[in-house]
Amino acid sequence: MKQFILIRHAKSSWKFPELKDIERPLNSRGKKDAPLMGALLKSVVPSIDMFYSSPGKRAHETAKAFVRAYDNQISDISIESDLYFGDESDIMDVIHNNVEDTNVIAMFSHNPTSTYFVNSFGEEVLDNLPTCGVAIFSSKAKTWDQVDYGNSKLIKLLRPKFDL
Repeated sequence: MKQFILIRHAKSSWKFPELKDIERPLNSRGKKDAPLMGALLKSVVPSIDMFYSSPGKRAHETAKAFVRAYDNQISDISIESDLYFGDESDIMDVIHNNVEDTNVIAMFSHNPTSTYFVNSFGEEVLDNLPTCGVAIFSSKAKTWDQVDYGNSKLIKLLRPKFDL
């Protein structure tokens, strides 16, 4: 069984409007929520084999907070450009390209793609995956390249305003 987790980056700062979108950092709420949600995820999913992040600064900062909650090294985060405003198929490509000795992966991405991806599974239709929202999926697929919408399902949603 394969598990994959999609995390929308934590709340970002608009304090410096001159920054390019990819350079926007977390704001104070994002910096507070990310480690708390990382710890909460660890209580639900005790081990993650691989972490992937969008190159967006806010997504990468969120990923670092989660990695710390798992006592992993920041260098364990793989930057995937497909997670930066790609579409649902780009997220699925990240899933498909995993090495087979991994069983649980986490991906840090952006909206609206994060919400669209969650909704593609049909179990729960979200208006919006909130910032620092976590969607945990389970797949019956034996290999990563076999994971698809038909053999995988959303098993849990974690949201800062409801779960912290």
